[in-house]
Amino acid sequence: MAKFYLSFAVLLSIAPPVLSQWNNASTHGFPTPSGYSTATFNVSAQPTASTMRTDFSNDALNELWNLVGPVATGAVTTTVEPTPEPSIYPQPDADHFHPLVSSRYPELKGKKLPPGFKWGLASSAYQIEGAARAEGKGPSIWDLLSHRVPNFVRDNTTGDVVGSHYWLYKQDIERLKSLGIPRFSPSISWPRIFPFGHGPVNAEGVAHYDSVISSMHAAGVRPSVTLFHWDTPLALFTEYGAWTSPRIVDDFFNYAKFVISRYDEGRITFKNSGNYFEADSTRPEDEIARQRNFDFSIGWFGGPWTDGDYPKSLKDTLGDLLPTLTDEEKQLIKGSCDFYAIDPYSSFTAHAISGDLEACTSHRSHPSFPECARSSSTAPNGFPIGPAADPSMSWLYSAPSGLRKFLKHITTTLFPSVPSIVVTEFGTAEPFESRLSSTNQILWDLRRADYFQSYLDEILLSIYEDGVNVEGAWGWAIFDNFEWGEGLGTRFGLQYVNYTSLERTPKASMFQFLNWFSYPLSCGYLIQTFVLADENPPHRPSPTASADPAIPTSQASSSPESSALDTSQRTTQTPFLEPTDAATADTIVDNTAKRSYTSSEDSDSPGDPESEHTRGRSSRRPSKRRRIAHETMRSGEASKKSASPSFNYTNGSTRSPGLRESMGKVSNGDSLPSSQSNGSYTNGTSAANHSTLPATFFGHDREEVTRILIQGLGDLGYQRAAQALSSESGYQLEGPTVAAFRNAVLEGDWVAAEHLLFGSKESDDGGGVELTVNHKTKGKTPRSRYFGSQPSRGLPLAEGADREEMLFKMREQKYLELLESQDTSSALKVLRQELTPLVPDAVKRLSQLSSFMMCRSPEDLRTSARWDGAQGTSRSKLLSELTESISPSIMIPEHRLAHLLDDLKSQWLDNCLYHNTAASPTLYARHICYREDVPTVPVLELRDHKDEVWHLQYSPDGTMLASGSKDQSVVIYSTANYKPLFHLKEHEGGITFVAWSYDSKKLITCSKEDDNSAKLWDVKTGNCLKTFEFTYPCTAAAFTPDNRYVVIGSHDKQKPIAVWDLQESKMHQWSEEMRVNDLTITRDGKRLIAVTARRVHVYDFETTEKVYEIPAEDDGEFAYVAVGHDPKLMLLGSYPGRIELRNVDNGEPMMLYDGHKQEGNVCRADFGGDRGTFVVSGSEDGYIYLWRSNGRFVERLEAHPSGCVNAVAWSPTDPKVFASAGDDQCIRVWRPAPRDEEGSSSVRARPAGGSLRPL
Repeated sequence: MAKFYLSFAVLLSIAPPVLSQWNNASTHGFPTPSGYSTATFNVSAQPTASTMRTDFSNDALNELWNLVGPVATGAVTTTVEPTPEPSIYPQPDADHFHPLVSSRYPELKGKKLPPGFKWGLASSAYQIEGAARAEGKGPSIWDLLSHRVPNFVRDNTTGDVVGSHYWLYKQDIERLKSLGIPRFSPSISWPRIFPFGHGPVNAEGVAHYDSVISSMHAAGVRPSVTLFHWDTPLALFTEYGAWTSPRIVDDFFNYAKFVISRYDEGRITFKNSGNYFEADSTRPEDEIARQRNFDFSIGWFGGPWTDGDYPKSLKDTLGDLLPTLTDEEKQLIKGSCDFYAIDPYSSFTAHAISGDLEACTSHRSHPSFPECARSSSTAPNGFPIGPAADPSMSWLYSAPSGLRKFLKHITTTLFPSVPSIVVTEFGTAEPFESRLSSTNQILWDLRRADYFQSYLDEILLSIYEDGVNVEGAWGWAIFDNFEWGEGLGTRFGLQYVNYTSLERTPKASMFQFLNWFSYPLSCGYLIQTFVLADENPPHRPSPTASADPAIPTSQASSSPESSALDTSQRTTQTPFLEPTDAATADTIVDNTAKRSYTSSEDSDSPGDPESEHTRGRSSRRPSKRRRIAHETMRSGEASKKSASPSFNYTNGSTRSPGLRESMGKVSNGDSLPSSQSNGSYTNGTSAANHSTLPATFFGHDREEVTRILIQGLGDLGYQRAAQALSSESGYQLEGPTVAAFRNAVLEGDWVAAEHLLFGSKESDDGGGVELTVNHKTKGKTPRSRYFGSQPSRGLPLAEGADREEMLFKMREQKYLELLESQDTSSALKVLRQELTPLVPDAVKRLSQLSSFMMCRSPEDLRTSARWDGAQGTSRSKLLSELTESISPSIMIPEHRLAHLLDDLKSQWLDNCLYHNTAASPTLYARHICYREDVPTVPVLELRDHKDEVWHLQYSPDGTMLASGSKDQSVVIYSTANYKPLFHLKEHEGGITFVAWSYDSKKLITCSKEDDNSAKLWDVKTGNCLKTFEFTYPCTAAAFTPDNRYVVIGSHDKQKPIAVWDLQESKMHQWSEEMRVNDLTITRDGKRLIAVTARRVHVYDFETTEKVYEIPAEDDGEFAYVAVGHDPKLMLLGSYPGRIELRNVDNGEPMMLYDGHKQEGNVCRADFGGDRGTFVVSGSEDGYIYLWRSNGRFVERLEAHPSGCVNAVAWSPTDPKVFASAGDDQCIRVWRPAPRDEEGSSSVRARPAGGSLRPL
């Protein structure tokens, strides 16, 4: 099973050679196809000083393994001859104790599968073989990911040993034979055949697979082989980025041709990993969502194969992100597979997204782009669609009826031209199986048994009732395996594997599976005598979009492990070779990929039960990386091993090649001895003292730590110390290419900068409009001192880097510098020829740049562009921005040590419940704060109002507190002693809102019925300066940061929002008809946020254009909005009882706070504490609820017991003070509880009452 990632596999049916009898005593010599050479590799050989990265020697292979680090070896390190299998295996005993699962379709009794129906079990090389570095095998990308990327695999295990099928294959095959399983679908490891992905064939690897296939035929077990199942040769990533480059096509073809030629040809196809979607309702919108889900999962591949092109929805949505197939390519692809293969693990209900579909499909920044459709595992009636698998597979539910519907839908609606269909993988992960310690508990996997019984029943019904030509079915998996990102903690096997003894034991599901195919094909009517074989759980790809950049997937979509034909868009899986009874073979190219069914609009993903009650969880969707044209998808090449070589791992991500301890630790085996640990590597230079120093520093990569310290010493001003550390360690901060790029940017040599960053071709002599440092030389610049005549591959980019954006920023700087030097002709060429092609649709951005040509002087330009010129800091700032997009192992981000310390302190503060000070924590000791640092005790009661107090707010300078009451008055207090300064009584209606100017000199107040006005006050004199009249209640107001204007909102539909200057002149009025309940302006003055009952409207305040809207939940209404010190964050309060933290820029939900009560009254929340690290809210139950802004619930405070707490305001200058207003006519001022003599509180209150849950 494959999780998260797109893939394709070729399924081949390998026929038994006609010249062999294929009995237990016979062997067969497979021919080596013409055009291939073989070699023997010694992966334990020590590298020599002249190691070259471009050859195919043992040294070169060792250098690849250096990237992975030490690998583990298990108890078995040589091929084991099989021992006799038992004649009968322990199995469920229906007569005495508990039976297997029965069919729910009695009418199927006696029904037989069609002649030639193929069935068996499946798995893949990396998931079960082990022997990671044995017999000349090269490393795969999964060797690197599991060893080098912390927590990339949930339990930090690896595929180093796993079930050791590589050494135990003969016994596993004997088990299959003994159990009566006629077919097995393994995969062949590409890097075991071609350690470098191409070049010479590894003779030992080929001999191994020769023996595997011979043993299978001798045992009467037919192989159906997958050619690629995730294990891309690492060498191809380091060479050119593997699946990010078209070069992969030739290398994969070369590999596939070798395997197919050697083991006989056969039927071939792609394996598609996709799941069934059923519309959640009869609404047309849900039907459209259903089709879009199909299109963006299996349509990628099924469309080109059956119709010759991609589905229309993909082309309309993705535009230039989707490759355009030529007529020749279409004809080549169409009809090129022999049958359709699908891995249909589960089903989903499809839902339309909230809002307008076109708004999603036409905006690539939309959170639901590109699918623009939702899905969930909940039926229309609200109940789960079926029994859930292990929580690690949150997408996987047993939905057998969906399988039958899916098979019919594929063959009659989606792709009616397919001649036949094969279910190439199906299976499930028994919940919590890996946590069980008793074998007795493990073997009774009833949920998996029920899954196989039900799914097989539905396949038979599909054949008999629906007339679908289903030709075969393979269960996943032969035995427990390495489940990709879940490691060994998720089990799909029909056999239990003891990872210490490597013993396999058939589970109840194995007997269920075999029982179904017995009797004859008894469909669940139990028989008593049966021998079962050893099987692995299918590595099922999760329908979750690949958010992980480590595996190249289609950046435009994420879909379940599907079969499809398009290899340009997705990562491929090894061809799947399947032996048939005839002298032909079936080949399936497996495009298995998991689709993301977790979006910001889905709510069916189970969370951690403990954290569910204790802290919030981020609801941000993983950002989708856009697909870039193939020439920019290269990871880049490592420069020659000089001072700072880099190696591409995945999609441009690089990591320093120095040795690091494997994250997988021993991975159910023992680490290789030190003599096989790949040696020491130090940026191409051997350090004299490395032989005595470990490769890690307290578990951290020694090279990484050293280089960061070198940079940090330089930042501290200790240059000689930095040089001494570099000299002694042998590590350099950065290589010559990086240094040249840095200098090129700082000197304004933009042609050189582009070449060094993105690479060049041998015939390229520069290009574009250029200027020298003195801005006098223009035109094409010849190759400078930064690069010679040889082609350059450029610097590797960081994961997710946007090449076009980086290029745009450099050319924008060049354009501005040309304008500054008053060379408008050259600047215009840059604008037209270099900038516009990069962002042809960014009209506003290009328009702004073109407007700078009208500037009358360099000074005018610098002012208009908010840019300090070529001689200012602009180049340094640009370099800083570009550095963030360059692989950090090649060009360490600036001030990395300081940022790491900042991150450490931020983590401390995030985990500290009571931190409430601007003081930076010391690095010397553990950080601890106490409850006494947070205001939790009311110390003052202010009773100057005669009725309910509805609103209050501190002045920005913290010297005053203003409150508004139902008694129609406003009180302004001095915070020095909380004595009233003014009691303002000119309103004739209740005061709903008070707002201060940023200079704390003016106050505006809003009132409701009988008055319907806003009043502007001079707080120095207490005089009313202006009155703004409305027809309906005035609800909210906000000053602009420059104190020149005020924005007022009301229920008056004719003027719901208007901007006024302070002389009552209306400057602008929004024309939309709405009833505004609340509004605010962010501190930077960029966004105006207005709240109505059903929508939140966010405007660009400078242009007055609407940026986006947020609709209310079906059962809710918005009540208020609050912003704090951070202009990127806002709090949205709504009924019933919801406070949401959202991103101001895009409206993305980030956190949900609840537990308080707000059903009919406005109970406002606010940011508070130092830097807005708290969220505090009133409540209808008379309590104040306090959370950390990161989601952790702090405390519930009894505040105004006789009614609602209507508002809470935190002092902007004193983080240890806030005030609350209630229905009890009272204002309470809160401070921390007093400490005892020893400096700690004598009372330690426990947070109680409130709750929080992530969105």
